[in-house]
Amino acid sequence: MKNLIANGCAYGLAGGLISVCVTQNDSNFTIDVTNQGAGPAVACKLEVYQRFAETPEGKHGLGIGLSVARELCIYLGGTLDYEVNTQTTTFHITLPIETMVAKSDAYGSNEFLFESFDDVIEM
Repeated sequence: MKNLIANGCAYGLAGGLISVCVTQNDSNFTIDVTNQGAGPAVACKLEVYQRFAETPEGKHGLGIGLSVARELCIYLGGTLDYEVNTQTTTFHITLPIETMVAKSDAYGSNEFLFESFDDVIEM
């Protein structure tokens, strides 16, 4: 989300507004980040997510932000897509609603570093 907001600031209309809207249904939630101004061409959708890609004009940032954001969404079982109209660009993040269980050795213990206080040495 931070990358989408930063891109909206960098590539959107100077002084334009950026909005973030979150919606939810039974199976997933969607975060829409909308900025004013022309966005990437819909014809270039695949290139937008390609690392180190340049625009047809030869302009680009680092070229990795959207590719990393999209891969993170896919890793979490979701999607990242966008749509452009004459005045705004909206990126849509959709992620499934799941109960995430911490995957850590500390999960279920009474201290972050110890399974029990039996291992603790007082100084």
